[in-house]
Amino acid sequence: MRNRHILATALLLVLAAAVTASANYASYAPVPRTGQTTSYGTSDDGALEKGIAWPTPRFTDNEDGTVTDNLTGLIWLANADCFGTKNWTDALNAANTLNSGECGLDDGSVEGDWRLPNLRELASLIDYSQSGPALPAGYAAYFDNVPSTRPDYWTSTTKASETINAWYVSIGGGYMDASHVKASQLDHVWPVRGESLPCPPCATGGATEPLRPMMAFGPWLLLAAAVASGAITALALGRRAA
Repeated sequence: MRNRHILATALLLVLAAAVTASANYASYAPVPRTGQTTSYGTSDDGALEKGIAWPTPRFTDNEDGTVTDNLTGLIWLANADCFGTKNWTDALNAANTLNSGECGLDDGSVEGDWRLPNLRELASLIDYSQSGPALPAGYAAYFDNVPSTRPDYWTSTTKASETINAWYVSIGGGYMDASHVKASQLDHVWPVRGESLPCPPCATGGATEPLRPMMAFGPWLLLAAAVASGAITALALGRRAA
């Protein structure tokens, strides 16, 4: 009887630990690769290619004026330069009021669905193996009107130390900076909508997902739970009989 009690307790503890580990894993934000594959030094980025692999294809044309990034799950306006250049406040307003019927959109979106991307969202489009523009290979099959000269794009992220400035991303050079003054600088606008998912390519087969405890050991844990349940039942029946 004592052995059954120990077995049941041990199996339940293992099951609880696995569930907790999987729950903690779900809160991770996987870091994608940079796209750089050429090595310029020992164990540099191009040599190691660390991070979540990019899905193939990287983008999906939704045929409604929008493009889904299969790496992040974000939905981008297919027209990369619908609004020309604007100061930061006007850029925010242009993105916030965008709706279906404008900029080639036929997606049923309404004002408030779109927004100016934050720094990390916009930077997620950068391919650090490319330049002029620094976008993933094949981007032209999905996006229209990417500027060929000085393609700097506003983000919605303000510079913390100088709040009159905001961060921008140079799509041409593949870098970020916060030297542009919100009121006077004129940059391009690339609206986005949707939310970035923890690991969308894992669901579409585009990347190798890190091992999850519940996925790897799920069948065994279910068996353990069944055995533990049987042990507990037997223990209870044994106590009743006693």
